[in-house]
Amino acid sequence: MTKMTAVKHRILIYTTCYNVLDGVTLTIRKIEQELLAVGHSVCILTSKSGDKRNTHLVGENKHRQLFFIDNSLPVPMCTDPKNPDMSYHLGFSLSAKIRDQISDFNPTLIHITVPDCVSLHMIQYAREREIPLMGTYHSNLVEYMAYYGMGFVKPVMQDFIRHQYSFFQALYVPTPYTQKFLEESYELGKATKLGIFSRGIDLERFSPRRRSTKFRRKLKISDDEVIICWVGRVVAEKRPDIFAHVIRRLHARKVRFRAIVVGAGTFEEELTALPNTHFLGWMTGDDLCTAYASSDLFFFPSAVETFGNVTLEAAASGLPLVVEANCSGHLVENDVNGYGCSSVEDFFEATFRLVTDSALRQRMSKASRKLSLQYENKKVMTEIIKDYNQVTEEFHEEYGGNHSNRDAIYLQKKGSFVGGTYPRTLVVQTAEFIFVIIFLGMWHSHATLFSIFNSLRYVYRSATLLFDWKKLHMPGEGARARATTAKSGIGEMKILYLIVTLLTKLCLLQMRLESSIRSAMSQGISVKNIESDSEISSTKQRQDKS
Repeated sequence: MTKMTAVKHRILIYTTCYNVLDGVTLTIRKIEQELLAVGHSVCILTSKSGDKRNTHLVGENKHRQLFFIDNSLPVPMCTDPKNPDMSYHLGFSLSAKIRDQISDFNPTLIHITVPDCVSLHMIQYAREREIPLMGTYHSNLVEYMAYYGMGFVKPVMQDFIRHQYSFFQALYVPTPYTQKFLEESYELGKATKLGIFSRGIDLERFSPRRRSTKFRRKLKISDDEVIICWVGRVVAEKRPDIFAHVIRRLHARKVRFRAIVVGAGTFEEELTALPNTHFLGWMTGDDLCTAYASSDLFFFPSAVETFGNVTLEAAASGLPLVVEANCSGHLVENDVNGYGCSSVEDFFEATFRLVTDSALRQRMSKASRKLSLQYENKKVMTEIIKDYNQVTEEFHEEYGGNHSNRDAIYLQKKGSFVGGTYPRTLVVQTAEFIFVIIFLGMWHSHATLFSIFNSLRYVYRSATLLFDWKKLHMPGEGARARATTAKSGIGEMKILYLIVTLLTKLCLLQMRLESSIRSAMSQGISVKNIESDSEISSTKQRQDKS
């Protein structure tokens, strides 16, 4: 392949909710900064949500553009009236105006960060104009469903995501654990090429040198009190129930400690009521760096992280880590810089050990900082430029600048193109239209009901956190939905998702039939033997038995 180090890229990045500062959008901003620093051009396509003041945090630049989708709506279960700037919006399509703006930017590569309705339009746009297409994986969206009482929609979402990723030349995931998970659970290794794109950290900003006595004095925390730090959204999938359980047990043991919560979300009131706990809300910039460094250990029980940016920030700040073993395990060496935990009891024992042993904390603090050095931001972000180069080279040299040439190769692989080789069939478009109508109707007609449901969920969660902590279990122990206590008042959402589930299933069946017919026609095979999923499954079972 020809080396493309001198090529100036024009990268279009599609991401939702750019102005909501979370792990995804902070990563996108780092990519932007690196692209602009080395002379490339970048355009962000995103939905309207978040704080408008966050639009130009990376600075204005003549080589940088940003377009807001003009038909997005708030997602009911991800909307917090108390924190409107942290509410998530979902887009549905690309208007003619947005398409013209994208064409004027004239991208040389399209980078997609989330598989949703808009990304389907972007996939089709890239294929129509023969533009290289790749993605990065940031959120375990399918796994989130169990935390909102909607686990029944997971199989459909898996198919929908596989359908989209089949069109990507490459999908870059943050850790080997995530790659293995996607290969085993979604069989994505058969649909696209999986690679690793890690995450970077500014080691000057996040540093133990930021530790501040003034910060502790402001909160009336003495020097001999150990600060347990939580940073992130306070929502069901982050497992605030485990945090509450550990804080209450430490308090019952009369351990000398304080806890700080940096973030916001639907569990704010529950965590604010915890003993020895200071709820600080969202913090950014130097204030956030100071909060990390002025703490003594980092507690993060979320089991749905793809990397754990906040965990890396805490490690760079010199904090011992108490985190979930799988999702954040790549940042922890057990008994060296912290503990990877697999149960509620593990979380308590690890936290208790660190809170009561200052020598252990000091040793692990140094080890955390040392581990974080390998994730220096510049070093990591240069890798994404190499990925852009590789995808562009491959598209033009290996596939002749034509997506259909790649399609022909992957169609020979069992498990690719589960929904056919056309991103948006007539059935998909019809399903999208019906989904939008239902979504609009629910949003405008049932705002009051959602408010009532949120109140019911609050009462239920509070009762669970106060009186039922002994019944809490880690994900995988058969009680994830019960532990997160987010099921009540979800009837309307279930109705919506049942309808979407049926529509999507019909859509995928139709697309599979189209794909099978095309394959059969090209190979001269009769289509009368095409079987449904259930028939194929039962046939395989009979073969296995024989």
